[in-house]
Amino acid sequence: MDKENILKDLFEGEEDFDRYGIPFATKNHTYFFDSGTGKVLQCTKEMYTLLINLFENKGKIKNLNLAPSVIEDTIQELKETIEKENIFKARKLESFNCAHVNNLEGLVDQGCQQLILEATEECNLRCRYCIYGDDTKNFRDFGNKRMSFDIAKKAIDFFATMRLRSKI
Repeated sequence: MDKENILKDLFEGEEDFDRYGIPFATKNHTYFFDSGTGKVLQCTKEMYTLLINLFENKGKIKNLNLAPSVIEDTIQELKETIEKENIFKARKLESFNCAHVNNLEGLVDQGCQQLILEATEECNLRCRYCIYGDDTKNFRDFGNKRMSFDIAKKAIDFFATMRLRSKI
């Protein structure tokens, strides 16, 4: 069996595989969040291992440490779950289409209502659930960058100018 191409009919030529969702684990269970449906599905350890491999390899199976018969069974289970739960159907993002983006000029013309400065990436809390944590892929990690005084001053000056413009 050609493991590399077993899911070819589902994911052939896929470049934006991450759009489908994310496999994740808690202390006791493994899951898959499907971004197209918003469903969170509990899965077996084997399914979780397969999904992690697929996401890391853009829809292809590479160096999966499971017995060949287990791989075949898990792939079949995945195909059945995709069909039954209607998952892995998230469309490619072509443009943003929401009120905030479509009315961006109007919102800017109304003036800024608040200013939030992310002065540092050096959070010392390191909460396990934080999107910047080591366990969350596709987000920036905690870092050591700090906002320069000049950038902070420019942001505050821009904010003040916008606030003044909105009152005129």
